[in-house]
Amino acid sequence: IKERVKRAGGNVTGDFRASLSWFNYDDLDLHLFEPNGTKICFYSKHSPVTGGQLDVDMNAGGGNTRSAVENIVYPTRTRMREGLYTLSVTNYNKRESIDVGFEVELEFDGTTYTFAYAKMLATAKSVNVCRFKYTHAKGLEIVDSLPATQASREMWGIPTQTFHKVQV
Repeated sequence: IKERVKRAGGNVTGDFRASLSWFNYDDLDLHLFEPNGTKICFYSKHSPVTGGQLDVDMNAGGGNTRSAVENIVYPTRTRMREGLYTLSVTNYNKRESIDVGFEVELEFDGTTYTFAYAKMLATAKSVNVCRFKYTHAKGLEIVDSLPATQASREMWGIPTQTFHKVQV
């Protein structure tokens, strides 16, 4: 997902990143509710208080890719507010009934969490991906979420989630 976001022009180098990925022409939207009630989403792309920003918003207005992503990034954690955040996905416009579902990648301080939702999401319906608590002292703590995935994938020609014998 991170590579797809980079190709779409999104920032993947911030202290916090939440990226949404899906594979049909639906217009899915990533929403992040901050502790103070501010919402970062397609109609409010920037939080002036925290610096959080939605910098990639695909398939809005008309589905033009089956390899869509959205991305919310905080360039620096120092501006993030302490408290409870809620990350959700809303289907703004359901256009297809094939290749349904989505995957969300959350990255903070070198740790990546991946969450998957394999069901169809109707127009105007939302799914809470996760709620997390952020503090400057302890960082990010997942409070509740969709099931986290540990699926094996191939990266650089090597399957993940398995041990590989190497010689040094």
